Amino acid sequence: MYSPVIINYSVNTIGKYDVPYIICEINRFGLKQMGTNETELREFMNSLEYETYLVTSNSSNQLVKLPVGKYYQTSHVFNVLFTRENFISPVGSKEIRGNKFLPVI
Repeated sequence: MYSPVIINYSVNTIGKYDVPYIICEINRFGLKQMGTNETELREFMNSLEYETYLVTSNSSNQLVKLPVGKYYQTSHVFNVLFTRENFISPVGSKEIRGNKFLPVI
């Protein structure tokens, strides 16, 4: 279960500063020990209008979109990026709002 105090503080911070990117380590065992799971975390972030991208560990270091209901099949801890759609580049784009886009495959 998420701590209401931490969640409220996080939501207020995200809203106040329009946080474009949140990198999160997914430790399924750890989430289970805290009474929650990856699905609940991702649904919560989705409710805040964040999409989920797997941060790959291959040589290209690209992002792979993980739509709702799609999961990375691994028994290891891994990282995801939560971001809003307007901060991810269309294929071939280089900039938005003067900032570099993140590449997505």
